Amino acid sequence: MKHLRGFSRDDEGISGAVTATLVIATLTLVFTGVYTIVVPAWVDIAETNHMHQVANDLTVLKKNIQTQIVSGDQPLTMSSPITLKPDPTNNWLGVSGTTFPGVLTVDPSSERFNLTNELNPYEVYGACQGAVYFVPKNQEYANGASMRFIYSNGAVLKVQVKDGVMVAGPEFNLVNDTGNRTLYFSTISLFGQATSISGSKSVTVQTRALNGLVATYEGGNWATGVNVTINMTSTLGYAKTYKTFYEERLKGLGYNLGTDYTSSIIGDKVLVSIKKVNKVVLYTGTIEITLK
Repeated sequence: MKHLRGFSRDDEGISGAVTATLVIATLTLVFTGVYTIVVPAWVDIAETNHMHQVANDLTVLKKNIQTQIVSGDQPLTMSSPITLKPDPTNNWLGVSGTTFPGVLTVDPSSERFNLTNELNPYEVYGACQGAVYFVPKNQEYANGASMRFIYSNGAVLKVQVKDGVMVAGPEFNLVNDTGNRTLYFSTISLFGQATSISGSKSVTVQTRALNGLVATYEGGNWATGVNVTINMTSTLGYAKTYKTFYEERLKGLGYNLGTDYTSSIIGDKVLVSIKKVNKVVLYTGTIEITLK
């Protein structure tokens, strides 16, 4: 076929256009990969680290409150920071992941505990209520939208849906000394306004002991043994987590379900009855709590 006069083939122009198209396509694939694979991985790491940080923050709060309770008539005001938002993710050519702050709530009316005589529930040795809980706004980490961390009565829980684990257990021990059983327990109430707060920075949980003491029950009927019941109502819906903790703790201490204690759960209520207790050491008090 003859070429028309005045026209010529420009192979170099075609080659340049093809190269540019390939470069654009390659960059598009790279950025798509970063957005769909790398960025979610960055966010997941940031959110995972944040969950560990929140667990540590609430554990510090637990320790501070316990210190305030045992200080007795020496009122202490302590501050415990809680990290609300994950750290920023990595950045590549202006591309980074987006993380969101969670919500911290003080609820003085939730999570109720009573320590009573099993045969006479009106004989109450200690009672308390109140919780601090954090709900993250995770996008990538383990269905984080349904996760929450809870501090209540000396315990820190990490929970999802209706189950969870104890990050740090409450004051609870049963010591057998030559046949005499001593129960160590705590009833720590939280006092203050129901409050929720969110933001990009840490929030300070300020606590002050309104009262605190270590009460001891012994002698009299305790000499022959009293059946003591832990009656716990989880208004936040995590009774199973508490039941599992008490059962595993008592089993680890060498006590047998049925002969040494009984355990049951009805709705959001947990009942753990410990048989033949000769002495109770009860850490009890009220903590005023505010968010700063």
